[in-house]
Amino acid sequence: MKNMFKVLLVLIMSCSVLAEQLPTAIQKAHEAYLRRDGVELITAVKLALEQADDQNAIKKNMLGLYTAAARNGLLKNVKLNWLLPKELTYAGFESTRRYRVENGKVVYYFALSVGVQSETELEQLQIIRYPDHVILDRAAQIGKWEITSDSKETHFYANSPQTSSPNEEGLYFFNIKVKDQPMVQAWFIFANKNSSATPIINNPKSAQTLSDGRPVFSWNSFLSPEYKQGEEIRIDVRVNRAGGDEPKVAQFRMIDSKATSYKFGDATAVKIINGPDQLTIGDYSISLTYREIEKFGGLQLKRTSSTKVPFTIKY
Repeated sequence: MKNMFKVLLVLIMSCSVLAEQLPTAIQKAHEAYLRRDGVELITAVKLALEQADDQNAIKKNMLGLYTAAARNGLLKNVKLNWLLPKELTYAGFESTRRYRVENGKVVYYFALSVGVQSETELEQLQIIRYPDHVILDRAAQIGKWEITSDSKETHFYANSPQTSSPNEEGLYFFNIKVKDQPMVQAWFIFANKNSSATPIINNPKSAQTLSDGRPVFSWNSFLSPEYKQGEEIRIDVRVNRAGGDEPKVAQFRMIDSKATSYKFGDATAVKIINGPDQLTIGDYSISLTYREIEKFGGLQLKRTSSTKVPFTIKY
């Protein structure tokens, strides 16, 4: 409890206007934090963000309080006032920081991934930053969309344009419309989801030529500086052809979340395998991606850190 009082004091003193007179919603949020009442805290933080308009000090204070509450376990198993449609098999929203080794550039973007039962028709998927900034919109084709299907599911993936600045924190809405059903408007607090680092790939080096069609990729163990205990960790390895639209050749998800290497084609080391047993001669890139995941209702919120390295296969 002593540490919680310290956090509260720091958050209040970080903004003089709040120290002088706390608006009702902000005061309720801080009181809920001290009571360890996650439901009331989330409700009050959402209301405060809706009322903040362009008052960045209030936004910063509320997002800081929300992050502190999450780190202290106040938000575990909190029930929200929305449910995703039962036809959805998964739904995830992520903020990605990506480092391109070949040019030294770091870019940021949002991504949405949704799975639905194969017979389900989705009429709309939309992400909005409060109050009305549209990030992704399937119906209006805002963002880059990709749709694939298998025997059980249809998979929707979309990403926003890349920028040189971290993604903006705040209150976000997730709108889902299943055919012949009313629109569902989910909402979530986007805070502490921008990574400030990316993993280091040791093999291959940038532009290295490899003589084995089943190379061993290796990297340093990684957690972002923003990682908080209890978040699920996923490691994905993706190989793309160089040039043009850089078509995907293979994608794998590691079984061991602490893995630091992978031999291409080793099916025993991965949960998901999609691609050939070995690489043919040509130019490629490897993307190593760490996802740190927390659940918010039925939505997975992901802090994503990715590094891309070009290489060549020649044997």
